[in-house]
Amino acid sequence: MKTFEELISEIDYPEETNEEVGIRAEVFLNAYQAAENWHRKQLNNLSFQLNKRFLQGCQAKELIWFYNEKVGGILDDFIY
Repeated sequence: MKTFEELISEIDYPEETNEEVGIRAEVFLNAYQAAENWHRKQLNNLSFQLNKRFLQGCQAKELIWFYNEKVGGILDDFIY
């Protein structure tokens, strides 16, 4: 049985400079942060909408449906 190091040593990686690796990591982290910020904004918006509907007198069944509909869409974005 091979170790992890032995398995990855067989993969032929192109030579990249530390600068290229840094740029790739920065791009990945920026994209991750942007996605996280967008989803955080969507969830905050959802919270405000739920509070508004609650104050308008929505019943629990309607609130649960609304929440599941909206949160389900946001969570689907994370999965895909």
